[in-house]
Amino acid sequence: MEEQRKYRRYMVEGNIIIKMKSDMSRNIRGELVDICALGVGAYAQESLAVGMDADFILINKFLEKSLIGAGKIKYSLALEKDGKHLFRVGIEFTRVDGAVIQRLIDRIQKGVLSQ
Repeated sequence: MEEQRKYRRYMVEGNIIIKMKSDMSRNIRGELVDICALGVGAYAQESLAVGMDADFILINKFLEKSLIGAGKIKYSLALEKDGKHLFRVGIEFTRVDGAVIQRLIDRIQKGVLSQ
């Protein structure tokens, strides 16, 4: 099957904290899976409502400091991983520093190439 994405996704390690705009008092923690210029994929501990707006904090070893942004939940799929019930979620960026995302992708590429 042909890839339908317009941008290449890069595997990434790190964490994400998601705050749904509908309930800013809750912190939903997750583990980063992949990233591209338009969004991020993660494993979350809770299901997220598709179409809802969220704020997030990305934490990754290639970032000088945590990256704060906002996005829209594009999908939330239940799955089992390592015996745990998780949700594979996709967040499309709506507000994020694109230059920081590009630097992160560049560093990921260099890290992969140097291994």
